[in-house]
Amino acid sequence: MALPVGRVSGAALVNLPKPVVAGSPDSKQQLIEFCEHKCGRPFQEGDIVYNTMHYSTGIQSMVQLAWTGGQEFAGELAKTVIEAERNAARQALQTYQSEVDALVQSRKRKAPGMSPGSLAPPPRPMKVAKVPPGMLDNPSFQIPDGSAAANTTNKSALNTTCSKIIRRTMDKNDCTYETNQVDGGFQATVRTPCLPGVWANRAFAGEVHQRKQDAEQSAAGIALAAIQRDVSLMAKYAAPPKVKTWTPNGGGKGKGKGTPAPQMPPSSAQWAGHQHVYQQPGQGQGWDVMPAMTMGFGGCGGGMMAPQW
Repeated sequence: MALPVGRVSGAALVNLPKPVVAGSPDSKQQLIEFCEHKCGRPFQEGDIVYNTMHYSTGIQSMVQLAWTGGQEFAGELAKTVIEAERNAARQALQTYQSEVDALVQSRKRKAPGMSPGSLAPPPRPMKVAKVPPGMLDNPSFQIPDGSAAANTTNKSALNTTCSKIIRRTMDKNDCTYETNQVDGGFQATVRTPCLPGVWANRAFAGEVHQRKQDAEQSAAGIALAAIQRDVSLMAKYAAPPKVKTWTPNGGGKGKGKGTPAPQMPPSSAQWAGHQHVYQQPGQGQGWDVMPAMTMGFGGCGGGMMAPQW
């Protein structure tokens, strides 16, 4: 059962009204900027941690803020992991709405022309602190050699592998990417919520590259390598396809109506009817081949008459 939306205080939940962050393009990015403002330093790994849960009614994420002593905020249900995390970030921002508004106004005075709700001036995009490449929830994961390279086929290979594991066609929410600008270029994180068990919540960070496309290919390569090293996932990948059971006469609605008549072998009388009668030489001019009967059987036509000489 999904948690009520709001701030988690001990064992209780403090419900908050839906936040109004005017013009916020990405509440996660805004929360990072607010975190840097509160901490007085660049964002670091572990300052903001998201925990995502899957329910039958949707996906819910909870965000934990280390710089507040570990306070957690539960977001509204969403269809994708990214939307769920943004909903959780909005709930965290709502708690500090007055401070967020004051920060926006102060920066707007310093940088006229800022978009409403933005915490940073547009000419200077906010850079996110880069994280070590690999599995984010398992720092001990050893990246296989060459898997983090920006191979142009990594994303398609990851989609193909996941599709074979879950035994269906992939859709746009089965494999999601999030790319941030960091020192030195771009770094992407990929998630595969379509996979079973703990793999639905795992995230893989790639190496830093100058192009966003290369950053995503790098993250996909690391995720693919991790999946290929998991015995249970590879067992699902290599499992033979389900055998399609064949039902006589179609077996489905509107197919195979009626029972066809059994094909019976021809009787001896029918065989005799198709025997040819030959005139002996001298009784006519040449051989006169006449059919004994003209009806056929088994799809064959009647008898044939040979030419006379």
